Amino acid sequence: MVNILQENTDGIRGHVNLNAKTSPQAINEGDCIGHSNCHAEKRLEQLQNVAKNEAHFSKFNMFREIQEQQETIELSLNQQPADLIKASEFITNADNIYISACGTSLNAAYLGSHMLSHISKYDSKVMIGSEFKYSYERLDPNCVLLALSQSGETSDIVNSVRHARSEGCKIISFVTNQNSTLGKLSDLVLPLRCGEELAVAATKSYTAQITIMTLISHYINGTHQQLIRDIKTTIPNIVSLCSNTQSAIYEASLLLCQQKACYFVGRGCNRITASEAALKLKEVSYIHSEGLSAGELIHGTLATIEEGTLLFSICPSDDTFGDTISDISYAKGKGAYIIGISDVEHQVFDKWISIPKASECLYPLLSIIPLQKLAFFSALAKCVNPDSPRNLTKIVSTSQETTKRQHSNGI
Repeated sequence: MVNILQENTDGIRGHVNLNAKTSPQAINEGDCIGHSNCHAEKRLEQLQNVAKNEAHFSKFNMFREIQEQQETIELSLNQQPADLIKASEFITNADNIYISACGTSLNAAYLGSHMLSHISKYDSKVMIGSEFKYSYERLDPNCVLLALSQSGETSDIVNSVRHARSEGCKIISFVTNQNSTLGKLSDLVLPLRCGEELAVAATKSYTAQITIMTLISHYINGTHQQLIRDIKTTIPNIVSLCSNTQSAIYEASLLLCQQKACYFVGRGCNRITASEAALKLKEVSYIHSEGLSAGELIHGTLATIEEGTLLFSICPSDDTFGDTISDISYAKGKGAYIIGISDVEHQVFDKWISIPKASECLYPLLSIIPLQKLAFFSALAKCVNPDSPRNLTKIVSTSQETTKRQHSNGI
């Protein structure tokens, strides 16, 4: 029997038995029994021993869905040519482009907006689904609304779309189930093709959404064939490449469970990846985390930095690299412990989680997968079931049915 010794949320040392033949729901705070003075190094050794056989983690939906992304990202590229043409016409002919989403899908919306602006040079405005009804934006038949939702049943998004439709707005939805409520309200549905997502924390639906948004941006720009080639070359190896840095991820998760809070920072599109990484961590491990622009550290947040504060920096070798290194170097001088997520090792990193070098538009995909794993292992290190976060519910929609699970309605 292999146990991972760790503290639960009340600070009591306990263990998670990953070999026990129980359902994932049995891995929760109530299972953290017993006491131990086991050092972090010993707990790391135990976790690594279990990880040599990843079947130990396959009982968890979240782990399986993270692993599946090496297939689902590529599958999301399989959009009908006629649909891509129609989507590009809706966007390029619109006077105003809006994108609406909630939760994890909201971060995908922000990344989609960035890609539309950066790649195809079309500006768009992201509107939080729950805030849509308070907006005074112009909505008319010359506008297009891009609606992102895993299930297609998220009430805030459905209500936003109904309001936009009543004003004559064209609707493009990004959703798992084309026959969902959102799908039926849309002029065009671009299916995620990632399959049913059972874990509360969205992983593969998020990467499917940003893949399709990036595809549309490149399609408008006429460079989509190169994107498809890049993805098919890079993504099939991403999970195995993550496995090569698994030890760094485990070590970081054990550092995290000793913290009350941490930060994720980046610039440009990496800032959005930082926000999504922070959301994943707080969702499944209950560790308070914040994602922000690295450049904003000096505008208030630096006051909270003290010796040993964990700061995760998403800084691949794109055009933001130099500025981000400068920002985190300053934070390190104030005591921050820097964990870099990058394709380039740098002396400012106290710990390095490596990702493969790729074209800039692929870094949001490559950076988020090890950070999803970080959230997963941090949950286990705190004796928390990553599949079933407390206080949350989730709508899971398939072509056959729509079911409500005890997880988050914001995706």
